[in-house]
Amino acid sequence: MERTSGAAGAASGHWVDPAGSSAARSPRGPVSSGALSLFTLSHLFLGGALAGLMVLAIAIAFGMGYVRELERGLIDPRILPSQSLETLEAAAARLGPMGALGRVHAFNTMADPAILDALDADIAAAGRLIDAAAGYSADLDGAIDWGALAWTLDTFRDLAQWLRGGADLDRLEAVVTATAAYDGLAAELERLAREEARRRAFGIERVVDIGQALVLAALCLLVFGAVGIAVLLRRHVREPVDALLESLTESEARDYGQPIWGTQRTDEFGALAHGVERLRRA
Repeated sequence: MERTSGAAGAASGHWVDPAGSSAARSPRGPVSSGALSLFTLSHLFLGGALAGLMVLAIAIAFGMGYVRELERGLIDPRILPSQSLETLEAAAARLGPMGALGRVHAFNTMADPAILDALDADIAAAGRLIDAAAGYSADLDGAIDWGALAWTLDTFRDLAQWLRGGADLDRLEAVVTATAAYDGLAAELERLAREEARRRAFGIERVVDIGQALVLAALCLLVFGAVGIAVLLRRHVREPVDALLESLTESEARDYGQPIWGTQRTDEFGALAHGVERLRRA
């Protein structure tokens, strides 16, 4: 086969040397200088997938840790843990009309010193729990009147001391004081429970809001990522494949007036185009 160049070769039907023709152009126009190789594209996809997995792992770890801390009641150190609150409520019940005053009535009936010892133990236990509760909730902005709780315990301690001195409960004005003190204790505990419930509800709402935001972000990333992948595949894979197939079809039709598409590229399509060009020259 005779090798010619330029328009003369194209008119004669002979193969045209691309190097010898300044007018030779790709059937799809000039090759874009911003073309990405398949190797680069695959690494971009791999890097994006790894970054997405890292974000997902961090989000899952954050969510699990947040919920776990919420369940333990330690999201806000000012909140009294549920277990301590329940124990404090039980101690208050022992100091109420059915508890401490019941022990007082039993002591007046049976005069058993062990009853007073049990009352002292209940008062001491309640004191320790209230001190601990005050430590947990020291920054509750005055929602809990810890002074009233301490006064309540002092009232019951005084009542126990009066009983040890042989005072008659029926003649003691302290029974009214003790009942009022218990009512104050119950009211403070109720306020503490409400405050704790409000803060826990706020924490749960935060978890739900963060979860919804993460789900929305994941959906947006999925949609925009899919669109981006589709655009990249069309621009850097589908269009080059179509152009190369069209060029090969023209080559099969012996249209030697046009060079093989992609010989100016430096990626995988360029290597394939050069290989086809060498085969055509052979």
